[in-house]
Amino acid sequence: MGTNSMRRIVEAAGGILYRWKDDAEPTRASSPSVKSNIATDGTIIANTTDSDGETTAAPGASDAASTPDPAQADSPATADNVLNRIELCIVHRPKYDDWSWPKGKVDPHESHRHAAVREIGEESGLPVELGPYLGDIEYALSEEGRKQRHTKDRSADTKHIQFWMATPISAIDNLRRTHAFGPVHRADIGEIDEVLWLTPAEARKKLSHSTDKDILALFVDRVQEGALDAVPVIIVRHGKAEARKLWKGSDENRPITPRGAAAAYALNRELACFNPNRLATSPWVRCQETLEMFAWQTGRDMVHLDPLTEDAYAAAPDTAWE
Repeated sequence: MGTNSMRRIVEAAGGILYRWKDDAEPTRASSPSVKSNIATDGTIIANTTDSDGETTAAPGASDAASTPDPAQADSPATADNVLNRIELCIVHRPKYDDWSWPKGKVDPHESHRHAAVREIGEESGLPVELGPYLGDIEYALSEEGRKQRHTKDRSADTKHIQFWMATPISAIDNLRRTHAFGPVHRADIGEIDEVLWLTPAEARKKLSHSTDKDILALFVDRVQEGALDAVPVIIVRHGKAEARKLWKGSDENRPITPRGAAAAYALNRELACFNPNRLATSPWVRCQETLEMFAWQTGRDMVHLDPLTEDAYAAAPDTAWE
């Protein structure tokens, strides 16, 4: 009798790390060299109920920040100018003698986001923060290191990689988030022996694999859509709170449960991936408790926003969304 073997999927994560060229003079506040992303954490979405759902983070690049002139946003000349002023990080793997984006396997109990920040940092030698999500690729493990990856056999062992845009952060920002994120160690020279910074056009010629060029195309699309001018905003629902029907005090003082506290603690590593520098929260206890550990670990103050409560939303919905 034959035996059925289970298909194995190896999860990995990485990104396209970009920075302005030395001779470029970025003018926008959202440029990689001028840190300006804002994270709004620990907020309550007014119409949600206290279900048993776990705390989740929903990062996304907001278009709320310094939006380019709409008349110029889709101009090929404008997009080409930006692409010529940035450079991308690619790394050489001596084992396969190839050039690719910094990336690596997801460790046990690690998210793809955390793995992306860790692996990019290990292979580039720079501490980084994530930006917009780019996409994913998948190929047979037997094609690792090959320039063309075209296997269509869905039963073959597979490597699945998720990619983000990423930018370097300062040594001070890296130090502030270390307790929340964890350590990052430089990759061994046997794993990565050379790092290059190239323009997108130069990188496309240098990259060894067709799948990496596919990710580059997604990166270019994001740049043309205005991703370099976006300010990331993270909206976090508070951790699981005590049930309303069992809580005897006021709703604003209703705390999170031990399960909610555990979820809030686990969330710290995910928030650290985006290196938020502004923490805004509802003044209600369960929201503050969700964000307290991250604020303490990073040494950042929490800003209390009175409009971010269910009562305030009911009284003035428009104010809560301003």
